Amino acid sequence: MALRARAIVVLAIVVVLGCSDAPELVLQIRVPADDQGLFKAVTQLNVTASRDDVVLAQRSFSANTSSVSLTGVSHGPRTIIAIEGVDSVNQVIAFGQTCPQTFEGPNTVAPLYFAPTSFFAPTADTPAARYHPVGAALSDGTVVVAGGVDATEAPVPSVELFVPGAATFSALADHTVARKRAESALLPGVGLLIVGGEDAAGAPIADADLFLEAQRRFVTITDSRLEGRTGHKVVTLPDGRALVTGGMSGTTTLATTLYIAVMDDGTYKVSPGPTLTEARSGHAATVAVGTAIVFGGYDANKVPLATIEAVDIGYGTSQVIAHMQMPRAEATASVLLDGSILIVGGIGPDGRPLKNAEIFNPITRSTQLTELDVARHAHSATVLSDGRVLIAGGAENEAPSSSEEVPSREVELFLPDYGSFVRERQLGTARADHLAIRLCDDTVLLMGGGPGAELYTSASR
Repeated sequence: MALRARAIVVLAIVVVLGCSDAPELVLQIRVPADDQGLFKAVTQLNVTASRDDVVLAQRSFSANTSSVSLTGVSHGPRTIIAIEGVDSVNQVIAFGQTCPQTFEGPNTVAPLYFAPTSFFAPTADTPAARYHPVGAALSDGTVVVAGGVDATEAPVPSVELFVPGAATFSALADHTVARKRAESALLPGVGLLIVGGEDAAGAPIADADLFLEAQRRFVTITDSRLEGRTGHKVVTLPDGRALVTGGMSGTTTLATTLYIAVMDDGTYKVSPGPTLTEARSGHAATVAVGTAIVFGGYDANKVPLATIEAVDIGYGTSQVIAHMQMPRAEATASVLLDGSILIVGGIGPDGRPLKNAEIFNPITRSTQLTELDVARHAHSATVLSDGRVLIAGGAENEAPSSSEEVPSREVELFLPDYGSFVRERQLGTARADHLAIRLCDDTVLLMGGGPGAELYTSASR
């Protein structure tokens, strides 16, 4: 693979052999630019083919090899080819894998991104610059990105598709979504639902855009109950519906919620949900133990709240079930592998970013406070496959005594086993109000909130 070569894109061949000697699968491998000798410590490559967590074949090669091969890999769906780069003490220091794919034999080609672990590197090309974009990874691994604003606060109308492995963006022809401060949710098997936001004049948008992933097209959802709102949240319920909570309609803070049910052909139904106990905007929301839960946010007087509400879709009610230890708005809420919820940062009662996080147990309805290394809001929180949480970027105070905020490059990892945070390598670009999505190849895409886009490769497997 000539890992020590100085190049942005390297094409190498990994051949998976069936019963014949003809190549059946070719990997197009991309590595980040090796200006600093990123791969010089790699001494061996371990190549593995697996399906549904069962290893089908495995083989090791010298790091200087120009091609590698495996034998005995049966045809079938959900096939993953992974490459580990290990050093002289057999520690994995570089990693890459394909997204799950159907391996059918000759002429199968798959992209693979291979990079040092705990590393951020630019994507192969540059997306449109946008702040507060929305997006999600579809069932085939493709990421759809839409909305947001540019540096002049003008809505960015273009829609882009990102392909993992190849790490390339392409514009979706003939489709535009000119919304700023919108929110979105992925509806499994249907596509991306984008709700609310404002138009170029700052007027609230009282409809929704739905990207149908099977048809690769948008449809508009209109209903009199879809009042224009910003500062709201959208989550996907266990039954496949979207739940929209709170937000602002003009100068009014909302306590209303909505259900949006969508079929894969684009037909839909909008219906009212339960009224929140407290009107709120800028809150966090997620779904845990089958229940939608909202955290904090701003009340009608723009004061951060400490209340936690559970929206019971069975009984059609919402009630306060607990209080956070710190009132906070503009925080993130991430469901951990054990079902608890990590609430990170946000804006506190003094109007400044918070330097702490809370772990909420939805069974005992109790919280535990833990310290962040950096005070932040407008950050991202991404749960990795091993259960750790990547906390990246956000807005931080320019200096301890300053009220001016600047985008941050700082990154932390939350370690659930210890209930604490550790520092991680910095972002390549300072980002705030950006998008972070874990991809099907187990990397994390971070884009928007600053120039370009970058990929993170996790150190733990």
